This record gives sequence, structure tokens and C-alpha cells, in this order.
Amino acid sequence: MVALVKAVPMSINASAAAIRRFMLAVAGRSDRSAKALLDHGADVNARNTGGITALMIAAAANEADLASLLIKSWRRHIGKG
Repeated sequence: MVALVKAVPMSINASAAAIRRFMLAVAGRSDRSAKALLDHGADVNARNTGGITALMIAAAANEADLASLLIKSWRRHIGKG
């Protein structure tokens, strides 16, 4: 997935499919894919159709490193990181 993100320039927040890719990266516990998507503009605050955020998914899976990545991204997003 990382290679695909780097190869296809796009607005990652353009569609529900983009949010789904980001959520799948997190649910699949792929720090590398999640970071690549965040680096290319994925919205760390995005919610799926059930209202769940990527951070909620990472926390539920006890993925501390992934949760930390998402929190750091959120802090940069709000200008505090």
C-alpha cells in the first residue's frame, strides 16, 4: 500500500474510499501504511460511517505505537506538535 500511496498523487481526503483505505491501514495494524497515508494528507480526524476514528481503532486493538503516531499527527494538525 505504501508504494501505491507514493505513486498516485491525489487528495487522500477526496472520498469515502480514501477514508476506508486509511481505516484499513490502521485496522491492519500497519504503522507504515498509516504513516504514508498521513504524510500524503489523510485526515487523522476522519470518521467511518459508524462514527469511529482511526485512533479509536488503534486504541481498541491495544496498538500503542500506532495510537501514538495518530496523536502526533493530530497535534501537528492543530499546530501543537
